Amino acid sequence: MSPQGQTLSAHVAGKVVMKSYLSGMPECKFGINDKIVMEAKGGSSTKSSGLTVAGGGDDPGRSGKPVVVIDDCQFHQCVKLSKFETEHSISFIPPDGEFELMRYRTTKDIALPFRVIPLVREATRTKMEVKVVLKSQFKASLLGQKIEVRIPTPLNTSGVQLICLKGKAKYKASENAIVWKIKRMAGMKETQLSAEIELLETDTKKKWTRPPISMNFEVPFGPSGFKVRYLKVFEPKLNYSDHDVIKWVRYIGRSGLYETRC
Repeated sequence: MSPQGQTLSAHVAGKVVMKSYLSGMPECKFGINDKIVMEAKGGSSTKSSGLTVAGGGDDPGRSGKPVVVIDDCQFHQCVKLSKFETEHSISFIPPDGEFELMRYRTTKDIALPFRVIPLVREATRTKMEVKVVLKSQFKASLLGQKIEVRIPTPLNTSGVQLICLKGKAKYKASENAIVWKIKRMAGMKETQLSAEIELLETDTKKKWTRPPISMNFEVPFGPSGFKVRYLKVFEPKLNYSDHDVIKWVRYIGRSGLYETRC
């Protein structure tokens, strides 16, 4: 992101991981959002590209965007691709235990969970003032957690005075960075950190090239807008139906490379 909060480049690499403890050889049908429209087909038997996933707009972390475009996806070998392309649903007979049903990549209309707004002021040759505002951009009913913001400091830093409104912050001289940690933060909130950085005088006239601020976090929704609509289970041989199966879904969005220019 730019210092003003504009998205310069973004993509989501997602995956659907399943745990199956079903008896027999049940056939499962897995639905994504409301419908899937195939725009193009890949050359591999387990790959497809150019999917448009439409409908649904009630994702907890998003603002109701009706269409999710998936650039490419790859399925587990248990998936029956013929049914996927004709019925627009994922049919499969699951192996036992945990397995990766599919993975996908999207680059459009990504709901960024956090916005970092930095303000850096070089007061004198030996003093720098930094203010970082952190905004959560998801629903107020949700909680982001394991939040860590890393703010780079110049190599000639001699000391740092810190004030943060939430969480804890510490200057790590060995890493040339201020590390700001927040355990949990609700959606639609704002907090900030202020730092006064003392610098050693140097003879060099070269201006400090500010590295980007980086961030780690975990949120309980998919920033891509990818949503599970249903999972149906059919096993006629063992005389149990979809209503007899206990199912649950959990969404986890984790940061990859999440950076903001200063």
